[in-house]
Amino acid sequence: MLKNNFKISAVAGLVLGAALFASSAFAQTTTSTPVLASATIATSNKTCTVYSARASKAAINEANKQAKIDAARALQAVKIGNNRALNDQKLVNTRALADQKRAQALAKLNGKAKTDAEKAAVAAYTATINQAVTTREAAVSAAIVAYRTGVNQALANRHTSVDQATSTYAAAVQAAYAAALSGCQSGTASKTVKATLSAALKAAQAQYKTSYQSIEKFSALIAPLATARKQAISSAMTTFQTSVKTATATLKAAFPVKSKTTK
Repeated sequence: MLKNNFKISAVAGLVLGAALFASSAFAQTTTSTPVLASATIATSNKTCTVYSARASKAAINEANKQAKIDAARALQAVKIGNNRALNDQKLVNTRALADQKRAQALAKLNGKAKTDAEKAAVAAYTATINQAVTTREAAVSAAIVAYRTGVNQALANRHTSVDQATSTYAAAVQAAYAAALSGCQSGTASKTVKATLSAALKAAQAQYKTSYQSIEKFSALIAPLATARKQAISSAMTTFQTSVKTATATLKAAFPVKSKTTK
């Protein structure tokens, strides 16, 4: 009887020991898995945070870049305005001096008219010259206005093209980081996310470079405008000179030629 009890106790002890061993092993297994998962999640969260931070930094960089562009444009506008004001004042001064000299010349010419016919000829000549000057000045002013209007439009168009290229690039960069963040949060392999992000950023940069290089330079945009202004002013001067030449010939015909007397 005692022998049987000993056997039962021994078997029970083995069973209990096996149960405790199994429980210990199970406990070790179940406690080790959450630790690994927690580490993985922590690493994933850290990587996702990096993508988010890079996206924010890229947005700040683009904002700073646009601010510099806006500042440069404002400075350019001031310089253009100052140059135009200076040129306008020079033109006003030049015309005023020309008006003064012309008035003196016409007054002197009028003093030489003795007969009614000569006085009428001088009056007609004066009216013709004054009208020719008015026409010339109007044509020159119109040429200047047309040139400046064209320059303003060319600048506005170029600014629009640059802004479009810049905003498209900024949007592509943000989209690339957004996709990387989404892939990171959804558990996509880190290498895949990085490779996809790198390719997207390179594509955005290449597209921006292509778009920017396709924008015509400002000097090329205003070259035909400068040519048109030069031609318009040249035409106005030619018309003016023709009018003066014709009026002068008519005036000379009204004054008798003095014959030379021989001694």
